[in-house]
Amino acid sequence: MTKDLGLAQNAVKAVKSPTPYGSLSHQIYCIMTNHGFGGKDFSSAFKLLQD
Repeated sequence: MTKDLGLAQNAVKAVKSPTPYGSLSHQIYCIMTNHGFGGKDFSSAFKLLQD
């Protein structure tokens, strides 16, 4: 998911289109990856943010 969101962010940067929630989602998934949740599905984002 992190890779896909990164690719999407690169695409919107190329056309200079703001995607605040896309950017936030990418940041959250980067944090998840850095905390060992990289192999988990999107439901673990809630658990990470709760902690």
